[in-house]
Amino acid sequence: MSHRLTNPWHPWHRRPACESLWHRRPACEENHRRDAGATSAGATSAGATSAGATNAGATVRAGLTLIELMVVISIIVILVVSSLPALLPALEKRRTREAARLTNTALGRARGVAIANGRPAGLLIQRMRTKGNGSLLLFQAVVPPPYAGDTIDAKLVLTAQGGVGRDGRIRLQAAEDPNSRGTFSGGLVKVGDHIQFNYQGPLYKITGGNQGTGGFIRPPLTVTAQLGKGAEVPWTAGNQIAVPYQIFRQPVKTAAEPAQLPAGTVIDLGQSRESRSGSVRPLPGLRSESQFPIILTFAADGSLDRIYHSGGLQVRPQGSVHLLIGKLELLGAENLQELSNLWVSVGRQTGLVTTSKISKGGNGLRFADEKQTAGGL
Repeated sequence: MSHRLTNPWHPWHRRPACESLWHRRPACEENHRRDAGATSAGATSAGATSAGATNAGATVRAGLTLIELMVVISIIVILVVSSLPALLPALEKRRTREAARLTNTALGRARGVAIANGRPAGLLIQRMRTKGNGSLLLFQAVVPPPYAGDTIDAKLVLTAQGGVGRDGRIRLQAAEDPNSRGTFSGGLVKVGDHIQFNYQGPLYKITGGNQGTGGFIRPPLTVTAQLGKGAEVPWTAGNQIAVPYQIFRQPVKTAAEPAQLPAGTVIDLGQSRESRSGSVRPLPGLRSESQFPIILTFAADGSLDRIYHSGGLQVRPQGSVHLLIGKLELLGAENLQELSNLWVSVGRQTGLVTTSKISKGGNGLRFADEKQTAGGL
């Protein structure tokens, strides 16, 4: 057998079929042309199909028409409006809780400042101008140290004006001592501050003086005190005596940012209370026409020290103080009937600040008193 037929690697074996089969070449070439035509037709058909698919896809819309969009928006609006009655009470309760939290935090901060500084500090509850028994703003306040003049020998000369009256009230005029003139600084003392003479005896309220800038006053000062019937004092009408003094000034606002209660909420001072052993009474100085703030101060040991009201008057609380956190639109007795409102309470002895719900019936303080009793009055 020929070598080219037996050797599989001979170039002859790698020739196209039509070249190797020389005797059948015409038929083979015809088959090749027929196969090539079929393949071309298939490719053309596939291209046509692809083009058709592309044209069909080009007619599909992307997005929504204006009418469809308006229908969707209308459905959303209807759902939101229909759910509002169920959402509003929850939102109001949330605002009330937030107002109570802010008040609780502000009182706790004031108490912490008093303990840290070893001096009285408090919370100034600013009354509204249009609704005097409501408050929306809370300011941190501190009690300045007593003022006894600028020099160690500072004195005031006292002159009694008429002696002790039948009602037990006495009125004095306190002028600067000529021997220590220039030792009384302006810009420190206001009407409503209290003064004590000779470091002992009763506190006299400062009711007048020479007006300076910013509402501050200078001697001669007019001072009064309620001593009681039959009281005796070392100074009599027409008698002048020079004595040392101490002036106890009212709390003043600090530079700290005030706390603003949420919209629609209020501290209802007219319904706030002071309670002790089942006895309940309103907070002092709450005449509706008054614009003077209410100031709660804490002593250096953290206890509730004083309540300032009516532009300088001060009282020592006899029990726990309960501030009613209510709704502005219900300001007044209606807030006590709204059980979603809250009490923020301050214990007299411990200064403990608690938050509790209004209880049904009675004065609404049962839950508040229970929390205060658990923590110590």
